[in-house]
Amino acid sequence: MYLTAHRPVVAADELLGINSYLYEHRARWDGYPPAALPQPAFLRGHENAPRVRGSLRRLRSYLDVIGPDDVTVPEIREAVVHLGDVIASGSHGPWSHVCRRSSVTLALDGALTRAWHAELHWLWAEAWRLWSDPAYGNVAA
Repeated sequence: MYLTAHRPVVAADELLGINSYLYEHRARWDGYPPAALPQPAFLRGHENAPRVRGSLRRLRSYLDVIGPDDVTVPEIREAVVHLGDVIASGSHGPWSHVCRRSSVTLALDGALTRAWHAELHWLWAEAWRLWSDPAYGNVAA
C-alpha cells in the first residue's frame, strides 16, 4: 500500500487544499519494508485542490505512507505517532520513520515547519479518510 497526501500550491501564500491518492503494491512482507518494491497500482484518489491551468504548481507539504497491502490501521497510526516524535526531537526535515512493516515520511517547505503538528494532522486526516472510506474518492483508477 502506498498512501500519499499533499498540499499543492501555485503562490507561496496560498493553501489550495489537500489531494490524496491510494495505491497498492500487490505485495506483503514481514519486518521492515523492502528496499525494492513493485510499481504501485493506482486505486483511487481525492482532490480538494483545484486544478490550475497554465501555472506551475509545487508541493508545499506531503505525507507518504508505505506498508504491505494487508497493513492494519494500528500499525499505521503507530508509525504516524512515532513520526511526530522524530519531528519533535528537533531534527531537520524531511522526516521519515520506519515502524514494524511500514514507513512514513513528512516533508514541509520552510514556512510550514513551525506548524508541522497541524500540517501533519491535516495531511493524515485526508489520507486516512481516503484509505478508510472507498466512497470518498473522487478520482478513479
